[in-house]
Amino acid sequence: MTTGSPSAGSRLEYVLPVMLLVAAGLSGIFDRDLWTPDEPRVAAISLEMSRSLDPVIPHLAGEPFVEEPPLYYAVAAASRRLLGFVVGDTGAIRFTSVLWGIGALAAMFLLARRFFPRPQAIAAVFMLAVMPGFVESAHWIRVDIALLFFVTAAMWCLSEALMDGRRWFTVAAGLFAAGAFLVKGIIGPGVIAFGWLALLAARLPVLRKGGIVPLLLPHLLAAILFACLAGGWALLLRLNGGPELWHEWFWTNHVGRLLGTEPQLGHLRPGSPLYYLKTIAIYTLPWTPLIALWAFRLVRDLFVRKTVSAANVFLLLWSAAILVVLSASVTKRNLYMLPILPAFALMGAGALGSAVPRWCRMFLSGWCILCLAVLSACAYSPLLAFIPSVSRHLHQALCPDAVSFLFTWTSANAIAGAFIAASLFVLFRVQVSRLVCTAAVTAAAVAGLFAIAGKAVDIEKDLGRDIRAFASATQGAPRGRIASWDFSETVRGSFYYYCDWSVPRLHDEGSLREVLAGRDPKYDSVVVSYEYGGPNLGGIPVETLAEMPARPGGSTRRLVWMKGAGPGKAAKGSAGGG
Repeated sequence: MTTGSPSAGSRLEYVLPVMLLVAAGLSGIFDRDLWTPDEPRVAAISLEMSRSLDPVIPHLAGEPFVEEPPLYYAVAAASRRLLGFVVGDTGAIRFTSVLWGIGALAAMFLLARRFFPRPQAIAAVFMLAVMPGFVESAHWIRVDIALLFFVTAAMWCLSEALMDGRRWFTVAAGLFAAGAFLVKGIIGPGVIAFGWLALLAARLPVLRKGGIVPLLLPHLLAAILFACLAGGWALLLRLNGGPELWHEWFWTNHVGRLLGTEPQLGHLRPGSPLYYLKTIAIYTLPWTPLIALWAFRLVRDLFVRKTVSAANVFLLLWSAAILVVLSASVTKRNLYMLPILPAFALMGAGALGSAVPRWCRMFLSGWCILCLAVLSACAYSPLLAFIPSVSRHLHQALCPDAVSFLFTWTSANAIAGAFIAASLFVLFRVQVSRLVCTAAVTAAAVAGLFAIAGKAVDIEKDLGRDIRAFASATQGAPRGRIASWDFSETVRGSFYYYCDWSVPRLHDEGSLREVLAGRDPKYDSVVVSYEYGGPNLGGIPVETLAEMPARPGGSTRRLVWMKGAGPGKAAKGSAGGG
């Protein structure tokens, strides 16, 4: 392993590192079930859209769901119809996240080439590809990875127009901004707008000399294209969905999330201005030291040398603006940082422009050792059974089937062992830079984790088995007479995805008590989703017909199918407060 620039080594030397990146990207895509919290909801919406062929209004279990516009769901629905018979519905839908991720990496390279020579641009791609934030989103069924693609692609086009004078790329930026809107709403073009302003500020001295007028027409055409695509969908939503659905999409999901006035949407963290600093440190591993080095050099250049490059001005303004807006919002979630990860990858690549200090190199070496230790734990997981403290902890945290898998030699252990051998070969035989080696070993660790730990987690979760088993208990009763209470989006999506059952919802405790008291003309029993104390049943005696208890060490939520016990009839079970 060399310690020089990212260009060290021939093109052939990059084959094995790239293969490890591909292996990491495809691990855990086709061989696992849906994982909570996001996947059951997004997969159910995609499945329903593939059946209804309605590309305008997404639906979750028969009800309109407009937290996000429909583009991600439409692409996932198309993938399910094209590939579902080959890799299964879940694999086909999740594969779209892989495609969005590949697109984001391609756009990352093109964007980095506007600022750096090819070796540093390649380094930026390797860095982004193994960042935990990117790896997580590219392996999950959720819309944010599509947003990352559109934001990165739009910023590449804007950099071509403003940094390289190819102003007609602005029109393509308008197209990608519309795509960002159609997967995530206003936040998508908002992130791009901050980047556009940052580019303008960074290039303002040059733009003044060349004149602003030549940029006006391309920008106008980009705005028209954006308005036609984004505004066209918004108009269709208003016409087809009516004013209530429009209000829910715009005011509830956009303004409400920003101000924290809609507590039912969750993720409310008021008064946490430093929330995303920890997210940055974790989401950008193992490149966090390089990003810190870039920031140190930026401050030094600003106060000592009095000169800062246009690229650094752009990265500073863009990332700082997004960080301020996200921190000011009451609703906070780690994955909201995903669209700005390309900026941090560019920062890390920018730090490679001059000598990397010894402490950074030592950190990357230590990270490689940690990855090898993780791979070894995966490859030799059956040996953990002979360590009493570890064995006891695993038996307490996981179900017996998951523990049995970890303690049994399978082909997955051999695969993890092969990743160890590949990592060692890259480290000691392949003549590429320390950065590429670190990325390759990290990718091998990701693939090994999905092969062993990911499989154990999949066995532990096994949401489909639990939901199907619970639903099978209701087969003797007419489903049209069964309502639901306090179903989360995850539970609603799970029932639809696994059982093709859109369970009608009760929206207040009074309606729940009416059903259990036998006074509701439409429903005679309820599936109640319990967490902690549950609803107030007003002392009504109930009969428990079926129950899916919470798993030890997992979620505290359980499902109970119940009906009123009736007058003079002893209850077989009870639930809720009185």
